[in-house]
Amino acid sequence: MTIISSTPVTIDEAYEAFVDALHGENLKVVAVGKFFKISRNHGYLRVERENKKPQLEVVKVNDTTWKVKRKSIEENIKHLSRIAIQARIVPFMENGETRGIKLYSIRPGSLYQLLGIKNGDVIYKINGTPIISPETALRVYEKAKKKVDKIVVELSRRGEDRTFTYLIE
Repeated sequence: MTIISSTPVTIDEAYEAFVDALHGENLKVVAVGKFFKISRNHGYLRVERENKKPQLEVVKVNDTTWKVKRKSIEENIKHLSRIAIQARIVPFMENGETRGIKLYSIRPGSLYQLLGIKNGDVIYKINGTPIISPETALRVYEKAKKKVDKIVVELSRRGEDRTFTYLIE
């Protein structure tokens, strides 16, 4: 499990994000003496938790363009731990160099799916900036979140280059 923050966090904030991510996987932390144990949370109701997550307001314009409400992006980014568990993100290596990030295990109804991202997609650039880690993507977002009217994502799907445009309203 990888938990990413675009800004420094305290140990308590990191622990809270970790526990929140575990809950998303139907796991819990239990104190056992001096140690903590991670176990299945059989009493956990996923439906209850899913109802609490912010929804992203997205309208698909065509196969490569979407309209996204700025306010809903800002609300979703506050819940990075929930976004982090919606897909598995790994570095994409080519000739021994990191060339982008590859997404797997994208959950149905997730932020990634709403934005047209599919399993196996490799994201190379966002607004012209090379994306070599999830942290890089977050830094690009932090810079752009209030200043841009569109986000352009360059990616590869099954070896075919594509450009997705998100118009921010």
